[in-house]
Amino acid sequence: MNRRTVIRALAALGGAGILNVPGLRAATDKLVTTTYGGSWEQFWRDTLIPGFSAASGVNVQVDTGLGRV
Repeated sequence: MNRRTVIRALAALGGAGILNVPGLRAATDKLVTTTYGGSWEQFWRDTLIPGFSAASGVNVQVDTGLGRV
């Protein structure tokens, strides 16, 4: 791989973005994410997940691991 190959690849990606070439999208409507329990989990549920769900339309399920009280 040389500099010209990299420049061509970047130009192709940029051109695809300008021409609105459809991208790949996951075929799911649910995302499972892991987080710590306690205040971390509360932050995810109150702040991160609502914004992400509103922007993407994906339902998020939290899987709490390494929980703390």
